[in-house]
Formats: sequence, structure tokens, C-alpha cells
Amino acid sequence: MSIPEYRILVLGGTSAGKTTYLASMYHSLSTQGDNGFFLKTPSNDQSARLVATYSEMADKRRPFPKGNPLADQAEWYFDCCVQYSGRTYTGCRFVYTDYAGARVDRVTAERDVFDAAINRADVLIGMLDGNKILSYLNNEDGSESYVLHDLAQICALLQSNTKNNRPLHFVLTKSDLFKGRYEFETVFNTLKQDCRPFRNLVTQYRASSCPVRCIPVSSVGEGFARREPNGEITKSGPRRIPRPEGVDAPLACVLPDILQVRLQELAKQRNQTAASLPQGRPTLPWWAQIANGVGGFLGGIPVRDLPAELRVPAALFKSLGGVLERVATTEQAHVAARVRELEQQRERALSSVVSEEKALAAITASFALIQHHLDRQYPENVLR
Repeated sequence: MSIPEYRILVLGGTSAGKTTYLASMYHSLSTQGDNGFFLKTPSNDQSARLVATYSEMADKRRPFPKGNPLADQAEWYFDCCVQYSGRTYTGCRFVYTDYAGARVDRVTAERDVFDAAINRADVLIGMLDGNKILSYLNNEDGSESYVLHDLAQICALLQSNTKNNRPLHFVLTKSDLFKGRYEFETVFNTLKQDCRPFRNLVTQYRASSCPVRCIPVSSVGEGFARREPNGEITKSGPRRIPRPEGVDAPLACVLPDILQVRLQELAKQRNQTAASLPQGRPTLPWWAQIANGVGGFLGGIPVRDLPAELRVPAALFKSLGGVLERVATTEQAHVAARVRELEQQRERALSSVVSEEKALAAITASFALIQHHLDRQYPENVLR
């Protein structure tokens, strides 16, 4: 099969942490570990630059990178691969189109290019600067400019796309700074309350039944960095080396959320009413509702009717539906046994990889598990 490609447009202001996030994600996932897959870049130059950026970030003798040293790199390619029995299989490719840092400020000067990029994207990501949001929550002088200008500008640009039928993800960077200070639910609720463009954008996408998330990530993990009284982030924490947290979650949510949107579109095209879609238990993730819903797999839509790049993931979710539902509905005291059941399903998928198609199925199973852990740890990441 041809390798499926999923395009992600990333928007974020200068110093939001997008550069360090991509470098940290690549560092964490460039070798195959417990997740059962790894990332590689088809370009040696891109790989070298990401490695150099992470090395600079991790070196306590050097300050954090200023601004966006990779601002001239418009697109980043990540092949998602599985290695099994001495062979490497590429399951899919993710293309990140970078409108971070200085490029956001230049959008008006290159509007045609931006409009084309945003309308090609399968997923939209807005990078939220955790340090500036923390400053706002602390009522520090001048901190309201981030909410009134930077965040509002990002939301306005995300609003400008001509179609709302795609997932919208916000990534809250530098999440380690919030530990012991603010709960993430408080952070998200404050943004919705105080930033009208943010609230309106979330409401609009939710009204279109598109997944909207706000995912906390830390490129260095707790204890490596410290926020000084003047708001500067230094590497003066007690931990000697970074331990990134949550950097795999935004990637893992891309494919399942794209699939959810495409299934909903197909249902509408078939003139199915909202009542015929799974509605009974809105607290369940969509894939568990599918497994438990009216008419089977989203009203009986055959997998073959999906776009080619989504058929393998859809079939995998269909096969995992019962397990996923049991995991989602299990009480916390017994969840470990249910998660183990899901892990066993993933391990079976990994042990049967003999082709790119099987690799994509195994990768999808891994994504489902990562997304489950995210939703369990931070149920508020799904914005409502």
C-alpha cells in the first residue's frame, strides 16, 4: 500500500516552546520502546537539526534556545515505523507545517500561502505558551497581553480556515511549571472564561462535533527547569537531565481524532440523523461509544467506504472496540487489569507485523493506548 500521510498545521507565538517540543518528541520517539513504534525523518538534515536542538536544550551549561532557531524550516516530516524480526516497516507519515514564532507575525504578508496550508491540514494545533499563561494566572504585570493579543491572534488565524471538519488541538507547553501551583482544569477554564476568541473557537468546533483538546506537555519534565521570580526559565532545577512528559500524546491523538471526524462526515452523507449515532453515554470516548452504540460500527458504515488512508486504523478500532469500552468504563480500582487487556491487544498487533499495513494497525493500537492514558490522567484535556 502507499504510505498514508497526515498533515498537521502548527501555530504558536515566539518562545511558545514549539521548537523544543518537536525536538523533545523526536528524541523520545526516535528509538522503539514501550510504545512499540519509532519516528524517523527522511531527511538527514532535519534529523541532525532536531538532535542538535535537543542537545542544546538538555545541556545545563547553556541557556534555553531563544526564539525559534528553526523558523526557516517550514515543514517537518516524521515517518512512523515499526521494527519487527529485523525489518523496519513504515506505517504512516506525519507532516508538520510550522507557522510558529516569527511566521505567525508574517501571516498577513503571505496570506495566500497560509490559507492554502491551513486548508490542506488534517489537524490544527495551537501552541500555548505555558510560562506566559502561568504569568497571567499569577496576575503579573503586563501578563494580560498574551491573552489579549497572542492567544487571540492564534485563535483568529485558526478561525480563518474555510472548513471546520477537522480536529482542533491546543498544546500547553512547559506544563511542569504548573505542578503544585494550578490544576490543568483551572488553567483551561480560565482561558475559556477570560479569552473570548478562545472560548468562541472551542464552542464553534464543538458545535461541529469536532474533537477539541488541550494537551499538557513538558519538553524537559519536572525538576529540570526552574521559573525565576522575574519569569525567566532557567536550567537550575535539581534534575540533571530532562525527562520529557506527555510529548507523545499530541501525536497519538492525531490519527484517532481524524478518524472520528471522517466517520461523522460519512454518517451525515448517508443522511443519518443525530439520533442514529451513538448517543447513550457521552462521557465515553468516541471509540467506546461506537462499540456500544446503536447500529454497530457508527451506524453500520463499512470500513471500505472510508478514504484509503483511514481504512486500516478504522478496522483496528473496530476490532478493539469491546476492549476499549471495558477500559473506559472500568472503575479506577480495577483499571490496571483492563489496561493490561488493551496492552495485550497491542502486543498481538505488534507481533503480527509483516507489512506496512500491519505496521499501521500496530501503530494505531499504540496510539489508542497512549490516548487512553492521556484521557485517564487529564480527563479535562477534552474541551467541552
